[in-house]
Amino acid sequence: TMDAVPVITAAQPSSEVTAEVRDRAGVFGRGAERRARVVLRRVHRDHRFPVLVETVESLEGAWVADVARQRGRLAGADQLYVLVAGRKQEVGLIAARRGPASRLTDQQRESIRRAFLGPLQAGEADGALEQGVRALAATLDSAATSRPKLSGRDALISVTILVAALAVLLASQTRAGYGVRNRPRSRGRRSTMRAYSAR
Repeated sequence: TMDAVPVITAAQPSSEVTAEVRDRAGVFGRGAERRARVVLRRVHRDHRFPVLVETVESLEGAWVADVARQRGRLAGADQLYVLVAGRKQEVGLIAARRGPASRLTDQQRESIRRAFLGPLQAGEADGALEQGVRALAATLDSAATSRPKLSGRDALISVTILVAALAVLLASQTRAGYGVRNRPRSRGRRSTMRAYSAR
């Protein structure tokens, strides 16, 4: 049945957090693999985003998502894990469990998976690898440039505003406390004056 996930005989992925291609099934050409490694290492350097792309020859009758989930647990918790099944021409992508690689949205992950999948199903395994890693790099580059960054001057202004707000809050609390402490004393003084006047 498809419910049980078979133990895939390929070597288990290492838990070392890095950016790597492990083509033990011989799906990709050496040139494509080398070019993909260059892109992935740049991604890791610029975004601290570890990725493991791994190939297996066969899924042994299981769903690609199930096998990817099983093997992804053995990869680093910080790694985005991509499984390419050569014979079935399927791709599974599993989010990292923590770190920057865990922050991709479902839509971003599916877009990256499809970038691998399209050429693979068209019989272009090398194109699948190259297009997939380029899509990953483009997604991260776009996210980084769209994220607002504070300049030194903006950061100084923000800190100044925060300090001023805290000073106002502290001053208002101090005045309120002073008023509470002095209120009973003033009432007592007024009562004494009234009693003196009555005499």
